[in-house]
Amino acid sequence: MLFFIKKKIALVMFFFRSQRRRSLVNPIVFLRPDQLVDLDLDLYEPENGNILLDKKLADEMHTVSIRIASFNNKLFLVSSSLFIFSLLKVYGVELGLNVFGFHVSDFPGALELILVINTIIGIICINNDNKMFILNSYINHIINKKLEPELYTYYKIKYDRSYIQGFYHPFNLPHITFNSLSLSINSAILVIFLVSIFIFYIISFYFTFVVLNYVWIHESLKIYSKVIVGIVAFSMLSSTVFFLITRLPIPYRDYTSNQVIQVFEQLRPDIAAQIRSEIYAEFLRQEQQDRDSMVEKGYLKPN
Repeated sequence: MLFFIKKKIALVMFFFRSQRRRSLVNPIVFLRPDQLVDLDLDLYEPENGNILLDKKLADEMHTVSIRIASFNNKLFLVSSSLFIFSLLKVYGVELGLNVFGFHVSDFPGALELILVINTIIGIICINNDNKMFILNSYINHIINKKLEPELYTYYKIKYDRSYIQGFYHPFNLPHITFNSLSLSINSAILVIFLVSIFIFYIISFYFTFVVLNYVWIHESLKIYSKVIVGIVAFSMLSSTVFFLITRLPIPYRDYTSNQVIQVFEQLRPDIAAQIRSEIYAEFLRQEQQDRDSMVEKGYLKPN
């Protein structure tokens, strides 16, 4: 019985070791979405009649981004107003908002309805924000690779809403550099800005928790209030995860070596087998060595 358990564990570990050895041939690379866009566009070769990666395309993309941002700003204004109303109700402040002669705050489930509306708005906004991020990634590729480097700062200010402009860096004056004082001031301003953003998000999450906790305790719709709070909390968590995976580096499997083999199979089939052997040589050596060790211990049968 003990050997059976050890064998099962050994087979599981062998499987994971084999998967890890795949990195010798197909390594795992961590890339942000904007880096992936940049690498993808590096291989873009426009043919006759195709769209060029130039200032005209950047202007078109910027127009689309502005339209999405304008829609998001309107949704954010509505969401903020509803959130402030719900927060004031939680703290006992009556705004006297009437609909057909009735106080809105007197309606059972008013806070629950606001939570649902704000959740839907939040999902729409974060999806639109991701669209703008991808568009900005396209635009940044054009700025960095296709447009005049002397006008880099101008293009960044024009196209990139998230661009933080500190001291101006001259392109044609490399002999003029910043001293330690100016660099320290610039760094301090950046740190203060980032800390302010962090504090703003912490405060926002705190007041959101206050509203959710109030609805959970008072449950004006009984059990449905708790269900709504659970759905809203899950949506907030999912949205946060979605935001992170669309901004931070995530793992990808790089199959470049397989593409190299396919190219040789098409262009030079006479040496394709040799190229394949060279690429897979170390993987096959370690795989066979590990398999022989498993056979020796009795965990695998000989081939």
